[in-house]
Amino acid sequence: GYLVDSYTHPWSELISAFKAKSKRKKLEFHQMDELKSRWREWTDQMLASPLHIVLAGRLGFEWDREESDDGTTDLVKLGSKMKGESEAGYEPSLLIEMEAIQSDAARLKKTRAKRGSITHHCYVLKDRWRVLNGRTFHFEDINDYKAGDYKKGITLLRPSELAFALP
Repeated sequence: GYLVDSYTHPWSELISAFKAKSKRKKLEFHQMDELKSRWREWTDQMLASPLHIVLAGRLGFEWDREESDDGTTDLVKLGSKMKGESEAGYEPSLLIEMEAIQSDAARLKKTRAKRGSITHHCYVLKDRWRVLNGRTFHFEDINDYKAGDYKKGITLLRPSELAFALP
């Protein structure tokens, strides 16, 4: 297997290198085609690889402008996406968005979170095999990591576990 953490960094580095090479501070629209062609070389290699590849990406948001009744325009959040190249969410076979939700008690105390005060929610946004589309998985946070604790979260996605979880 191969882990890319974070998917956003290679894209940012490619943009910086491209700007430096072309001696520009800002890229113009017509340069994006060349930049995306170079990026596509990497994603094509990744998709053709016999390895299982896990991409961790930073969460970004889709924004648009909306005109209000009084004629002013406001920014409106339309949804979420993985930061990076605009087609980043289309590449993986399995796309999961994660959110950490802190319990009300921990939020009110404003102290370091205790075991179980944060629940991680995993929303399956895309599953190429259509087995997990729309599913949500939850697991409690752990503050004191012990060897093998990662298995608690990863087992949620194992086929043997899913056989019991599917309707």
